[in-house]
Amino acid sequence: MQQKNEILKHWPTFVGEFYNPEHDQIKKKLLAYFEDYKKKQPSSRKSNENFNLYESRYNLHEEGNQDLQKVLQFISKCVFSVFQEASKGYILERGRETKYRILIRDSWFISYENGGFVAPHTHDNCSWSCVYYVQAAKDANKKNGATFLERPNSRSKSDLGSESFQHQLENFEPIEGKLVVWPSYVIHGSYPYIGKVKKTVISANLAIVEAK
Repeated sequence: MQQKNEILKHWPTFVGEFYNPEHDQIKKKLLAYFEDYKKKQPSSRKSNENFNLYESRYNLHEEGNQDLQKVLQFISKCVFSVFQEASKGYILERGRETKYRILIRDSWFISYENGGFVAPHTHDNCSWSCVYYVQAAKDANKKNGATFLERPNSRSKSDLGSESFQHQLENFEPIEGKLVVWPSYVIHGSYPYIGKVKKTVISANLAIVEAK
């Protein structure tokens, strides 16, 4: 039997980019909820990764705010779609009859002051991480307040043959209502933000578990 030549793509990094069609209807209510939250919890969560920003506790998904729950439902749906695309072979191997569900392990919001940013880091105890942009200035861009993801394998060569995988960072512009989803092992952070309004985001760590 004649063998077939192939160029295979093993272990690609799947990153999802989604837009919430209901964002304009819930933005103001979300911001009002976050301001009320900060009044009740004036101390930001302490972290060596954070600079000039307010970060909530990591249990927002346990709060009863309806507008926040709508965003978390949107996030869960999008993360599950990325999981399905990234894990096609694994899902087939386990059998189509196997059912899965999303588990939100952590969820929180961040409100950035001028110059605020998050240093590079990764997340543990989950399979997918994400950021949802609630508010950002119109002049926010891929260098002003953007989220960046680092290439998983940072070791690179300098010859022409390696140019296709030389790119170290992928930057995501902070557009209101946009969600970016990535594997939790990817190093990520954000550029310093300067704007007339506070950049506000919702982040979450999620896991895929078998539905029983």
